[in-house]
Amino acid sequence: MPKPDPNASLKDGLVAYYPFNGNLNDSSSNHFNGKSVGIIGFGADRTGVSNKALQLNGDSSYVTVGDDVKLDLTNKMTITLEFYPETSDPYSLVAKRTVGDGAQSFHLMCNYQSPSVFSVIKGGKCSPANIISDWSNAFTDNTLSVRVNAWNCIVAIFDGASQKVYLNGAKAADLPIDFATMGGCAGTDIRFGYWWNFQPYSYKGRLDEIRIYNRVLTTDEIGKLCSSNNF
Repeated sequence: MPKPDPNASLKDGLVAYYPFNGNLNDSSSNHFNGKSVGIIGFGADRTGVSNKALQLNGDSSYVTVGDDVKLDLTNKMTITLEFYPETSDPYSLVAKRTVGDGAQSFHLMCNYQSPSVFSVIKGGKCSPANIISDWSNAFTDNTLSVRVNAWNCIVAIFDGASQKVYLNGAKAADLPIDFATMGGCAGTDIRFGYWWNFQPYSYKGRLDEIRIYNRVLTTDEIGKLCSSNNF
């Protein structure tokens, strides 16, 4: 009898998955493949294997994923990824927004205000402007540092009652919210390493193992992806 896969549950609710094995393909069943904007490359992953992580140079090059109804998440969402930043400047990790002042959905970034910030648009507004009142913000604990020139792992969760962030295996934010849905913002692309034209927050470094779920991961599942023994 074959042994059960201890990680089988990590496929449940998986909307998109980017292992960056020398390409921008989505390894989930949905095949939401990415497209490069500008010059990108591939570098070594966390285990040192070459061409297994997305390499961005911080000069407005990034990856975009075209929208689909399955990516217009409103009720629950988890984003997980590994990242190796080469600068401490503010940078965008994963975002969903159109170019310019168009609709916006969520933003996961590292910022001078706090090691990382996970923001979502409240209640399906999909504001056409960068109005602060439309955003919720989950700031991570500034005692938990994002490492520069080293691998980090981050998990961002929206569950309809709170926003949580886990950094390198530790819970870094747990913010109660007063709304049950976020803006899915149909027609807006997802971007890796870029925000929008007037505030690109271009990312310099490597990104890997980006997963987007339509559910909330359990503590055990978060540990499998971002164990403190590995980060």
